[in-house]
Amino acid sequence: MDIHEKLSYLGKRARFDLCGDCDLKGTGRRRAEGGRWDYPELVPDGEKSVMLRVLLSNRCENSCYFCENAAYRDFREATLEPDELAQHYASLYRCGRARSLFLSSAVLNSTDYTMSRILDTLELIRFRHRIPGYIHTKVLPGTSDDLIRRVIALSTRVSVNLEVPNQKRMERIGSPKNFHSDLYDKVRHISRLLHEADPAGRRRSRPKTQTTQFVVGVSGETDQELLDTCSHLYNDLHLARIYFSAFQPPGKIDFGAPRAPLLREHRLYQCDFLLRKYDFSVNEIPLDERGHLAGHEDPKTTWAKSHPAFFPLEINTAPRRSLLRVPGLGPISVKKIIAARKTGKITSKVDLKELAIRPWPALSYLLLDGYRVSNESTSARQNLLQFEA
Repeated sequence: MDIHEKLSYLGKRARFDLCGDCDLKGTGRRRAEGGRWDYPELVPDGEKSVMLRVLLSNRCENSCYFCENAAYRDFREATLEPDELAQHYASLYRCGRARSLFLSSAVLNSTDYTMSRILDTLELIRFRHRIPGYIHTKVLPGTSDDLIRRVIALSTRVSVNLEVPNQKRMERIGSPKNFHSDLYDKVRHISRLLHEADPAGRRRSRPKTQTTQFVVGVSGETDQELLDTCSHLYNDLHLARIYFSAFQPPGKIDFGAPRAPLLREHRLYQCDFLLRKYDFSVNEIPLDERGHLAGHEDPKTTWAKSHPAFFPLEINTAPRRSLLRVPGLGPISVKKIIAARKTGKITSKVDLKELAIRPWPALSYLLLDGYRVSNESTSARQNLLQFEA
């Protein structure tokens, strides 16, 4: 294969490795010139970027049964040399056709051998081609600590794919990796390195970040197991984001497990936002007796319906943390409410609409200046209703 064929092929095979906010189910990425795949991304500084996502190689020594790059599968193998990938990315960057890079790889020969080739690629991009842009680098399981430190120095974001929530589930998928020594300990080591101060005792002016990814449904895990691990990763190891990929084996290949519902992935992302942005603890996430989320409604609404004594809240006095519990209100809406009530009371749906806040379904859980307002009324004083759970 020439460079364009390899970029196209290895870019397509990187589509299951999540690293940003685009839709990897087919609507986010696009086929670009030269056969490569481009992805619209929102990088951590809030800027939109076109990302080149690619594997350095799809030849793997491991045989995880759920992976399309597993050693025992029959597929074309391709490997990019560090110099050709660095040079091609530099040319894309300079002409504005790719402003960021996500670089991962299957395990070629050995973990440290592969990571050394990834490191060579990063050094060429940073030092020979002098490209300062955003780079997200995947750290492979079992990478030595010295290589991890060097990769962090050249990357904007790094990640280790945990894939499953614990060792029990790792054994379930027949992976040769040890959950603790190969994966979790590496996440913990990266967390320590990212929070080290420089010799003068100052932290980096632009903090580098760490993420991870779970393959949902591949190991028979419960939502409870995933959320418990997520809570620990956020609270104790300070990860920036956690991504979920519903297990969706391509074509008719038998991957040893059924397809996971995309709705389950969606519900887990909603819980992720509750943990990161809405001040929920993992113990407050509503689960059924099997340890799973409800599929018929979002977890925030389920929590609200099961806590009728918490509502209704007076919109003009309720604290931020309480308002974040209201279905239909998010951090941006709550910020607008708190700012608006400093200059006057919120008394009607019109006031909410002027703040660009949709009244439904929040009005079912709120008082506006002491009164309940139905979704049909326009004034806060037109009717006074008893709260219904």
